[in-house]
Formats: sequence, structure tokens, C-alpha cells
Amino acid sequence: MPIPAAYKSQEPSTTWTRIEMLLALYNKAIEHLDDSLRSLAQNDVATNVLQRTRAATVIVAIRSGILTEYGDIPSKIDQLCEYVQQCIADGSRERIESARGVMSTLREGFEGIRTDANAMERSGEIKSIPTPESTFESVC
Repeated sequence: MPIPAAYKSQEPSTTWTRIEMLLALYNKAIEHLDDSLRSLAQNDVATNVLQRTRAATVIVAIRSGILTEYGDIPSKIDQLCEYVQQCIADGSRERIESARGVMSTLREGFEGIRTDANAMERSGEIKSIPTPESTFESVC
């Protein structure tokens, strides 16, 4: 099945690399944790539960991309994400603050390799994210 021309002609405003997507996920998790902390301060239980659920969902997305069979570093990151999930489930201010601290530290680490990771992906050292067109054609 051919891809409609309207979809082929639309160029994305930016090209996502793996590291850019990962940083966006970390940013979103931190944003939800910040919102959770604000809602705790305001005694807004419903918003707190919503924001914790959103943060936990992002952590699941991050963990789904971790390939622990590639060594100690991915395994340690996965363990830290598991700890963050436990903190989110606990829901206390102290544990949410701890979760936010872990996520911020991990994000800073990935930010530190951003330039190199982007260069490696552009050069082909790291496999690029499949384009919508190639993904669509491989599925059909």
C-alpha cells in the first residue's frame, strides 16, 4: 500500500535522534514530578495522583527501551528507574523529591553525551530511529 503523497511531502520541523527522544522523556518525567510536588503542597490529592501516574507512565516508557543485556550501565539505569517507580508509588514528599533527584541526575548525564550521541547517530555508528515511511512500508 503506497503512502499518500500528503504524508510524504511533510517534512518534520526537527529530526528526532535517540538522545533527543530520551532527553524529552526525562524532561517530561521531571515535569510530572514537579507537578506532583506542587499538588502535594496544595493538598490536591486528585492532581497528585494524576501527576504521579503520568510520571510512572513515562518511567515505563524509558525502561522499555533499556537493554539490560548490554552491561552494567544499562542495568544500573534500569535499577535506578525501578527505584524511581517505587518512590512514585510511595507518594510521600520525601520520596517524590528523591525520585526527582534521581531523574535529574540521569538526565544531566545524558545531556552530557548529547553532542557525541547525535554525531554518532548521524555518522551511522548508532542506528538511527526508523522514519515513518520506512516503518510504514516494513509493516505493510
